[in-house]
Amino acid sequence: MPRKRGGNRRRLRKRGWFPGRLALFLVLLLATGGAAAYLLLIQPGTFRFPALGGSAPDPRPPAAAPPEAPSQAKAAEATEETRPTDTRPKVALILDDVGHRREIARQYLDSDLVITFAVLPYAPYAADIAHEASRAGRDVMLHLPMEPTNHDWDPGPDAIRTGMDVKSIARILDQDLRVVPMAVAVNNHMGSRLTEDRETMLLFLRALKDRRLAYVDSLTSPRSLGRELATEVGVPAIARDIFLDNVQDAEAIAQEIDRLVAIAKKSGTAIGIGHATYPLTLETLLARRDKLAEVNLVGIREILR
Repeated sequence: MPRKRGGNRRRLRKRGWFPGRLALFLVLLLATGGAAAYLLLIQPGTFRFPALGGSAPDPRPPAAAPPEAPSQAKAAEATEETRPTDTRPKVALILDDVGHRREIARQYLDSDLVITFAVLPYAPYAADIAHEASRAGRDVMLHLPMEPTNHDWDPGPDAIRTGMDVKSIARILDQDLRVVPMAVAVNNHMGSRLTEDRETMLLFLRALKDRRLAYVDSLTSPRSLGRELATEVGVPAIARDIFLDNVQDAEAIAQEIDRLVAIAKKSGTAIGIGHATYPLTLETLLARRDKLAEVNLVGIREILR
């Protein structure tokens, strides 16, 4: 006789088995869910979902992040600290009267000599050479015409003269700085009379201070008040030690180069001035490279520091 479907189920229900199994299943389900919730919510980070594809989580701790690369500033500091210090005495070579002879100025720029270019503002190539020198990384100065003692000597147009008022001095200075805007300092072209005149020099140096420029005294007069008054006004100032080429003779120029090096070795710094109008000066400087290698040739800014 065929059995009726559902007969066993009815018998199990009568015995109470099915409800018991169902209750047990619900208890187990709740327990498992509670454990999972505990791991996920109460202790975050102790459970990792397996990666896609069913692979087991990696039991190893995550790899440490690579150390940060030092910043450019820190790297530069490290380089500066490890760079050997040049302990040789410092010498600044100033080239006066720049702006008349372009070919000589370019020969200086093409050489391996560190030269500071003192540019005459009224010279025909003044602005061009000043900008070329600046682009080449050379220090540039304004070679400012000033009144000489000997009236037979012509300092050129718009020279500063004794008795000028502050407005006239400021006008000339600003006019010249428009030609040489990158100037870091001013030195006098001639000026043996003006640099001895206390009143006019004070006005001139105050104008330099207002424009944050330093003064390099060419010492065309042994009685110059330049450095003394610059200290009084608060302008950074220094004076030249040697004129290299007052005598246009290779041996005489070589002797002055040797004297310049000796002064630097004795006092730590020295300043020599040559002239851009004399090809022999450059030839002799290049011929005396071995002697100049005994000192550290620097721009005028390095000496003024």
